[in-house]
Amino acid sequence: MRAMKAVTRAQKPRSFRNPRCAEWAARYGPVMELLCPAGSKESFYAALNAGADAIYMGITRFNAREMAENFDVETYINCMKAAHRVSVKVYLTLNTLLTDEEIEEAVHVVNTLQQYGLDAVIVQDIGLAVLLHNIFPDLVLHASTQMSVYSLEQVQFLKTLGFRRVVLARELSVQEIKNICQNTDVEIEVFVHGALCVSYSGQCLMSAMIGTRSANRGNCAQPCRMRYTLTEGENQKEVVSQKYLLSNKDIFGLEHLKRLRDIGVVSLKIEGRNKPAAYTAGVTQVYRKHLDKLRTSQKLAHEYEQEKENDKRKLKQLFNRSGISTGYLDGIRYNERITPESPKNTGIYLGRVLDQQKLFVKIKLEEEISMHDGFEIFPAKEECSNDGVVYGTENPYSSIVTCIKNEPGRIVNESVKTGNTVWLGDVKTKIPKGSDVYKTSDSKQNRELAGFFKCTSLRKTKIPLFVHVKKNEKLSAVYSYNNQKYQVSIDYIVPSAKTRAITKVDIEHAFSKAEEYAYAFSFADLEIEDGVFVPVSVCNSLRRAVIDSLEEKINQKQYLPVSKHFIDDQRAEILCLGNAGKMSITCNTFHVFSYRATADYISIYIQKYGVKPDRIYIEIEDMIQYQENIFRKYKGRTDIFIAIPNIVGENIHRYITNHLEQLIKKGASGILLGSFRYMNSCTFLKHAYHITLVADYALNVTNCYSAAFLVSLGFDIITPSVELPEDKMKAIAKYVQTEVSKDYVTVMTSRYCILASYTQNKAKTDICEKYCMKKRYFLRDRYGGKYTIHCDCIDCIMRILKRTHRYDNITGHNVSIRRNIID
Repeated sequence: MRAMKAVTRAQKPRSFRNPRCAEWAARYGPVMELLCPAGSKESFYAALNAGADAIYMGITRFNAREMAENFDVETYINCMKAAHRVSVKVYLTLNTLLTDEEIEEAVHVVNTLQQYGLDAVIVQDIGLAVLLHNIFPDLVLHASTQMSVYSLEQVQFLKTLGFRRVVLARELSVQEIKNICQNTDVEIEVFVHGALCVSYSGQCLMSAMIGTRSANRGNCAQPCRMRYTLTEGENQKEVVSQKYLLSNKDIFGLEHLKRLRDIGVVSLKIEGRNKPAAYTAGVTQVYRKHLDKLRTSQKLAHEYEQEKENDKRKLKQLFNRSGISTGYLDGIRYNERITPESPKNTGIYLGRVLDQQKLFVKIKLEEEISMHDGFEIFPAKEECSNDGVVYGTENPYSSIVTCIKNEPGRIVNESVKTGNTVWLGDVKTKIPKGSDVYKTSDSKQNRELAGFFKCTSLRKTKIPLFVHVKKNEKLSAVYSYNNQKYQVSIDYIVPSAKTRAITKVDIEHAFSKAEEYAYAFSFADLEIEDGVFVPVSVCNSLRRAVIDSLEEKINQKQYLPVSKHFIDDQRAEILCLGNAGKMSITCNTFHVFSYRATADYISIYIQKYGVKPDRIYIEIEDMIQYQENIFRKYKGRTDIFIAIPNIVGENIHRYITNHLEQLIKKGASGILLGSFRYMNSCTFLKHAYHITLVADYALNVTNCYSAAFLVSLGFDIITPSVELPEDKMKAIAKYVQTEVSKDYVTVMTSRYCILASYTQNKAKTDICEKYCMKKRYFLRDRYGGKYTIHCDCIDCIMRILKRTHRYDNITGHNVSIRRNIID
């Protein structure tokens, strides 16, 4: 990594804005940041007023939640100022992959926002990250969970690129997080509440492959929330039919706060930029309360345990998918973590349908119900004995409570307690008896939470104030902000009192009239000379002058803008790192999934494509099992490359650590690398044995900056993201040697295994029966699309592959073609 250049900037240093941190840490131990989402202005104030330490939010482009409302630049700056008034940090989400044309605009956005004290930028794109670090060396960079960081080696690699914090993949257990935290000084952030992707974030291509909406570009169509059928064998025997087999439950990490603090986690992240403001307010409020109790070392008395259960219920009511899950924090839970019947919010169980009369259903309540609560009915299949018809619909019925009758049938339209029997309307469909009913929203709770985002000045920051009132001197005050003191004076010479003299109470009362502002003045020193007079109106003028001065300090630009000339120089410098003019490689390559020892893949390739493959990629998992067969059959006939995938489990990791060099000595010519975890090992082997390094598409290269930078790290050939259109592929080929991946593509990589869940019904402690090695399994979506399940049987990493017909026409001077086969 080359040295980063310094930039001339304003001298005012960046500072951590939470003055409580040092005090709390000294008294109670480490302090964890509560990091909350804001997808809209209402959500921003919900997070701010409910107790967030930091808020992450994006502009209208370049962030992983482009379907959220988001912020224009002007609104973003105003919200950032509001947050800084109360010592709350703001992190910009630039956590998507960018094209070359978008890089310039993204840098311009950062250049604008950093002048107002932007606290950090969350980044996925490696090219953008390097460019930002070169241009703004003082700017704090956070590695997004979209970078799929699951190992200590990746964290340490990102540290060398200038990242100060890493948001870990959501697939890690507390023990795995602990190992990372205790072996690095990089700040570690983990998701503690909210939605979970079934695939490692940043490694899901399914949305883009089945349509045009890229998850890596912030526009995911959520294919994991669709129905699938699990089939077995080439005859497509159905194992599970039309269930939500990829729909994860949300994570609820309330029970793990102390463990996460004790192992060294710096920041707890709440997911939910697409959720409503009431959700943000409610979840933030609950976690704020429990973090504060943890900070004060409050004992877990019986009353507190009951309070925690009540808060879990509140969180469930705000949003949950079929119950509470701890995600991967407690390890892999297989089908306990999936919502096969519904991918949506299920709320809290309300009761079972006892009867239906016209537009009303009868329920014995297991939860309180009120007017305007939301509810959802999951119809039970019920066969009518008279006509043989099966009633009920495939999808749940959702509505709002518009009328409540008591059991005798009299309209009450008021809250009804648990245990009572009621008739709920207005249900405009036939509902079978025995159908389950859930309360999906609580109108009373939502009204209470609305107070957090309907008011913009609930949260106050304490401003220490020094006021000395002396005869024949100007009336003035000194306030403290950001560890600096500022004096404010007004044109009023303090006279002697003719009748009533001013008192301390008068001054304190004048400065208490700041309800509409985010300040609460506290008098560090208040001294009044005897027998002097200051009118109330003048005291009010002094207060307004102090507030004006405070606002000026907050609103002033804190850093100088970086010149366009310097930015252009940095962009050009990175692009010069490419290798397109240094070498020219155009070849045919062959990537084999599920190696079969009896096959001759060179003959298969020649028969299918009419030419001999120049190199063959073999999965590291197959290298472990079949290396003697592989080298005997193919050494000398073609170049043998070792394919190390995007996610590697610990058993294969140990093998790579101990045996990778031996495989090179045996005759492997190169490595296809899908993760930065083995960057150091591979560059050592490259220099020691002159092997070729190929960057796989899992590294998500979508622009020339990322491609050229990977070449500077030691890669000889870059495989751009398979989400790119052909013209973008060709643009990258102008700067670096490229390889285009065709045919089968890994569209999901998951630590959750469908086969263990639905063929074996595996519990956490069961021995895996390795059904993936006995037969081939597929998923079929409701449109007829077919997906191959390919499992790493050593570490139980599940990959879902789909055949595509992209890039059939792409050729070029620096372009190699890789064919992928499942045999």
